[in-house]
Amino acid sequence: MPDASIAAAQLRRLEPCPTPYTVGLGAGLGFVVRPGGAKTFIYRYTLAGRQQRIRLGPWPALTLEVARNEAARYCLDVVHGQSPVQSRAARQRSLRHPITLEAFAARWLAEVVSKARKDPRPIDWMLRREVLPRLGGRPISSIGDAEVQELVFHKRDLGRPEAAAALRHLLKRLFDYARVCHEVETNPVDSTPLKFVARHKVRTRAFSEAELRLFLARLDSPRLGARMGLALELILLTLCRKSELMLARWEHVHFDTHTWEVPAELSKSGLPHIVYLSPRAEEIFRMLSNAVLAGSGEGSKPRKEWFVLPAENSRTQPLSPSALNTAITRVDWAMPHFTPHDLRRTGSTLLNEQGYAPDWIEKALNHSVKGVRGVYNRAQYAEQRRRMLAEWATWLEKLKPGVETHQQESIRIASIQPPERDERPVDESAPRTPPLERAEQVRENR
Repeated sequence: MPDASIAAAQLRRLEPCPTPYTVGLGAGLGFVVRPGGAKTFIYRYTLAGRQQRIRLGPWPALTLEVARNEAARYCLDVVHGQSPVQSRAARQRSLRHPITLEAFAARWLAEVVSKARKDPRPIDWMLRREVLPRLGGRPISSIGDAEVQELVFHKRDLGRPEAAAALRHLLKRLFDYARVCHEVETNPVDSTPLKFVARHKVRTRAFSEAELRLFLARLDSPRLGARMGLALELILLTLCRKSELMLARWEHVHFDTHTWEVPAELSKSGLPHIVYLSPRAEEIFRMLSNAVLAGSGEGSKPRKEWFVLPAENSRTQPLSPSALNTAITRVDWAMPHFTPHDLRRTGSTLLNEQGYAPDWIEKALNHSVKGVRGVYNRAQYAEQRRRMLAEWATWLEKLKPGVETHQQESIRIASIQPPERDERPVDESAPRTPPLERAEQVRENR
């Protein structure tokens, strides 16, 4: 006798019969009346093709409202393919031995984040900086909506809505997994909609030619630091992603073929990517090689497992993901704020304006072409990209303040000795050499 609209008062008037019977209350919730007069709430569900039931508790100790809430919780378990019986057992264990947010965050990092992200360090860093100092010691099941909201809104009210949105996203994913693992019953982040935290803005920042001149002129700033200046210039020259450079090892850099390989596990596209090095890009890699070798006692080549941009105290650990962004903020660039990723957008914009084929540029950016065109066009445009990046480097070189820039670099970077340059006088009456051929000549002269 199903009746989803039955009221609590009607449950009292249900009389026992010689055999047990069940009154359906909707959404899987049932009310069992036994011959002796005992009345019990149950939840009925189908999982893996089998009809099953779980006892919720006796009436009137368990009210109709609480029973409906219990049934709704178990309904979510079934939707996610989980057994309500196992869910209740896990919840009871959690109540007996509550796990702290810090302990569960470590589990989430190991079981989810490290498997889904190529570089889990930014997530770990945000947890340690923003979340764990305030909530890490608390049982995760005791953390409520208000505390999560306070954490997110505090970041927003500091004038950093994008950072607040990133923090909310991190907490949302962490508590989603805690919900799946039956450590919490609901996700406290759900009560703080994103629209009250930040509005999504599509970044369009790209340097003008005048801003590029300012940028290149300030790469020598002592406040920026030698390695950070070289890293920023390398991103602009190669159009690589910041993460690709930060996680690059010396085994990926091939001076003999003038290439840098981004392996599939470090590539956002999931495919290996080859970056063709212009003479200036290769020079920067050699300078970074000399820097990492300084004081190591090694020979003329860094070890393959060493990072191109290692941490200060270990050549086998990469630089912090935030190091480059932080270094940018230390310099007065005399122009609006920018991020390392804006250098890629600048390169793409200017190369398109200079008339290079969009397919070459997209391939240099390591973008995956979507749709039917992406399925059928498997061209790599290797020689075209090599020529384009060589000519791009030549064009950028002309925007620098003067030839003394490289002399200043050799002074400011102790222990870094760049390769000798060809100082032979140029015959002005000779025909001009195309940029790509000139690049090859420079390499041969080395």
